[in-house]
Parts: sequence; structure tokens; C-alpha cells
Amino acid sequence: TLGNSNGIIANQTRLEVYPNPSKGSFTISFEGLPKGEQNIDVVDIQGRVVFSTAPHFSDGSSSIVLKPDLKTGVYFVRVWSGQILHTSRLLIN
Repeated sequence: TLGNSNGIIANQTRLEVYPNPSKGSFTISFEGLPKGEQNIDVVDIQGRVVFSTAPHFSDGSSSIVLKPDLKTGVYFVRVWSGQILHTSRLLIN
């Protein structure tokens, strides 16, 4: 299942990335993902993965604060678990 830019996926999964734009650290908040490991990648505009983590959550709703060392620019935050994928645009000032 693919997500859309509004943070909604067909099976009622909801993800938010904030603040956006960000000065470096940002929060990813989600509901409705399967329990267990969530894969999170930050991808630059050229498609390179510049940050990756795989936190494990005991329930389907949670949030995580990330503080990757990113240069000013446009990035895409990809969060997936199983067959559920969400991509959100992120601007770093």
C-alpha cells in the first residue's frame, strides 16, 4: 500500500513529520502501523539514503524524535513496516 502526501494511507495508517520546515531535529508520529520494527530512511533529493534507523515499537502508535546531521535542503522521509509505506517531504533550513 502506498501513502500519499497528506499522511494518510488506504488502511488508515497516519504519519506526520514535524516541524516542517525544520532546523535539524524533527519528530515522526504515527498511528496504525503494525507492531514491531519500523524502518525509517531519510533520502536526499538525489535518492541517496543519508540516515537510516529501525526502531522497534510494542504498539502501532508512537513517535520518535530524530536528530540526523543534515545539510540545508529537501529530503524525503520514508517510513515502512511490512507492505505499508509512507513518504513525506522534509525541508531542512
